[in-house]
Amino acid sequence: MVRVFEEAEARDVWFGEPREDDDRAAIEYWATLVESNGDESTLAGCHVVRFREDGLVAEARDYWHLEPGHRPPPSEWGR
Repeated sequence: MVRVFEEAEARDVWFGEPREDDDRAAIEYWATLVESNGDESTLAGCHVVRFREDGLVAEARDYWHLEPGHRPPPSEWGR
């Protein structure tokens, strides 16, 4: 198994307003992390899903950006 990044503790987590269209949905997320070695980082991304007719997830994708340091989201983020 290959990890995307080391274990980390999420100190603060924000979620944007979910967007839905037909059988698809997307939600942005933003988190400040402390990694297992003590380094601080910020993770921002988007989770996109497509649902089957029975409501279960048929397809899921995540896109994110990880950078050093703690940065809260801008005030207009997630709307």
